[in-house]
Amino acid sequence: WLESLGRLSDDPPLVEIAAVERRHGFVLDPASQTYGTLTRALQRAIKAAIEGRLRRLLEDQPSEPPRSFLGAEGIDALTLKPISRARQIIRSDGGLRFSEAGALYLEEAGSTMRTGTIAHHRRVQKLFATFVRDQAISQITRADAADFLAKLRAKRVNPKGGQLEGLSARTVNTHRNPLSQVFKWARRRGKMDGSNPFEDQQFKEAAPEGWLPFTKDELDKLVKPEAGALYWPMMVSLYSGMRLNEVCGLRVEDVGEEHGVQFFEVSEHAGRLLKTRAAKRRIPIHSKLINAGFMEYVSARDKRVDPKGDQLKNGTLFDVTGPEGKPGKYVGQKFGRYREQAGVTRERLSFPSFRKNFATAMDQAGVHIDDAAALLGHRRSFSWRVYSSGPGLQRLKDVIEKISY
Repeated sequence: WLESLGRLSDDPPLVEIAAVERRHGFVLDPASQTYGTLTRALQRAIKAAIEGRLRRLLEDQPSEPPRSFLGAEGIDALTLKPISRARQIIRSDGGLRFSEAGALYLEEAGSTMRTGTIAHHRRVQKLFATFVRDQAISQITRADAADFLAKLRAKRVNPKGGQLEGLSARTVNTHRNPLSQVFKWARRRGKMDGSNPFEDQQFKEAAPEGWLPFTKDELDKLVKPEAGALYWPMMVSLYSGMRLNEVCGLRVEDVGEEHGVQFFEVSEHAGRLLKTRAAKRRIPIHSKLINAGFMEYVSARDKRVDPKGDQLKNGTLFDVTGPEGKPGKYVGQKFGRYREQAGVTRERLSFPSFRKNFATAMDQAGVHIDDAAALLGHRRSFSWRVYSSGPGLQRLKDVIEKISY
């Protein structure tokens, strides 16, 4: 379909023209005005059909055909009067369309965004541009914005039968925010004079329930060597409090030692983005991990060789690379299947529940809130954050040894 769209303006629809000639019993001269008119009408009809199918397939929205495929040379099917050319509207913003405004906004602001955030902005921009038929930004109204958001919330037909639930209020709001930013940028840059159509259009979100920690019995069922490739990621999360993506992004070189304290280096690199600035930290390795043979595991990973016999350097600590190149998503899904097979089926349990266990254990052990923040990768209180360089590895080592299950 997309290839056909690209060829329409260059290639006359010879098959369709021949079909019209056969149906009506005549042959047109390719040099005649009638042949040219028919060619343009068929091109418009094919283009409208393809765009309509794509709109239905990708956006689940109906598509209205034009009044006539003959353009200004045609007759309106309803009024039976000649179709006049649409009056060109002169806009104060120079006709800047939404897709153009979105691209200019990302060109300016994208340098401060992460790759995934930019991709999300582009997806949402494309969705909205299709919904409003890429109007000029000065012509987009609050009603357009409200209708778009309501469409995201509404139930839709499932091609396989039944209905699909609409997006949650929280998800719709995450779609709304990038669109609102485009209009804020356009106002600041003088690209439009009107108000932001997405302003005050948020949906009220239900209070998040969050994940629950595992019980002792559930931990016994899950965290054992028989879990295979999931065993060490579970152990590390349980005894370090690291987030799922932080665990999955660990490399052999992220395991270090300083002044006799072995630690994890949680930092940003090509295979892992950190959630916040405070997430960059060093976490002492718990003696439970050391006694379970973790350092031997790390050493074995460091000595791996590739098929050519060369030693692998800077390799990942765990075999967690998924088919989409998203290790956190891959491990989360794999753990979900493993958890159900182990008979741990209570609601609100997931891989992040190990982090909940870690935080709960610190709370029960009386760990100071600033020490807990340093280990979990949260912002510490103002005074410590501004004037202190951190509690130091040895102190955090003493703190983390208080964790037990």
